[in-house]
Amino acid sequence: CTQIAKDHYVVVQGLQILIAVVSLFSMLPCIFIIARTGTLHLNCKALLLCSAAAQLEIIAMQLVVTLNEIYTRNPLPDDVGEAENWIMFGHEIGYGLSTVVSVYLVAERLFALRNVSDYSETVASSPAAVMLTLLAV
Repeated sequence: CTQIAKDHYVVVQGLQILIAVVSLFSMLPCIFIIARTGTLHLNCKALLLCSAAAQLEIIAMQLVVTLNEIYTRNPLPDDVGEAENWIMFGHEIGYGLSTVVSVYLVAERLFALRNVSDYSETVASSPAAVMLTLLAV
């Protein structure tokens, strides 16, 4: 059963590469739109750009993982080597960063909704939001 899975994994790798490339190219217009939108608050814009960057990192690392599997001709490895450990570490960093930025974005939007009159008048609402964004990166 394992050999059958490894034999047919080439199809899965091809789909992974296709989806990763399409996703990378579809994210670029989103980043430009977020950056050029003037009505977004600076904190929200910064968090959305950090979130988009984290998503790009995840997609790029998935592409690296797939290309590494093709290069080493070792799909579905039972034991990963040193290089694969670093690749997977980078992959997991992307997921962690994405999660943290998402939580910060929800907290920032909740704060903005609770303090609409004060929040909308400021350029950057609070040093804490900026600090949390920098810590997420």
